[in-house]
Amino acid sequence: MKICVLSDIHGNLSALKELHSSLAQFDQVIVCGDLVGYYYNATEVLDLLQTFNPKIIKGNHEQMLLDVLDGKIEIEVITRKYGHGLSLAIEQMTSAQISYLRQLPEQIKIKIDGKNICICHGSPLIPDEYVYPDSFLAHEQIAALDDDIFILGHTHYPMSISSRGKLIVNSGSVGQPRDRDSRASWGELDLETMQFTIHRVSYDQSDLLKQIEQYDPDLPFLREVLLR
Repeated sequence: MKICVLSDIHGNLSALKELHSSLAQFDQVIVCGDLVGYYYNATEVLDLLQTFNPKIIKGNHEQMLLDVLDGKIEIEVITRKYGHGLSLAIEQMTSAQISYLRQLPEQIKIKIDGKNICICHGSPLIPDEYVYPDSFLAHEQIAALDDDIFILGHTHYPMSISSRGKLIVNSGSVGQPRDRDSRASWGELDLETMQFTIHRVSYDQSDLLKQIEQYDPDLPFLREVLLR
């Protein structure tokens, strides 16, 4: 079985559309959270993903959106740091989409082709933990757990680590890669060979850059990270 792994789309519809046609070839699509935040087309991202019946978990930006709706944090605090992506999502999402985000789990465990797979945003141990390619202690701690494959997100850095016979992978970010390669990043997991392949896809950023100029001209990071 071949599995497509996506993560950290962050409302970047242009990037998701570019790799959309590749997803139909896979037996399963997994999304490791952060569909929303930073950029501006979260509702369309949600709609597009649903055509593939994916397994999706909740990321920290989904939780931030829900915390705003529940009065636990002010939207202005989020906007100052991350831009208007979350506030636009709150304005544009239907009640059904909000309910869908609420019911997303923080972690999913599944068994496919005899392989126990753990899917999470940060790490199986700490939901908001950043596990980078050089987080060697975290790799060892995760590999000591019972599952065979650990599929992570959150860092925006692609990764494939073998430790103690376990596979720890991260597909990087579709919407905002941070490894100085601005192309959308996604992963392909082959359970037969236990190989994880990173794919990079160029896409037209012009519409997104115009949106950044419209909504968040005072947050240069949102533009600069796309142009590295």
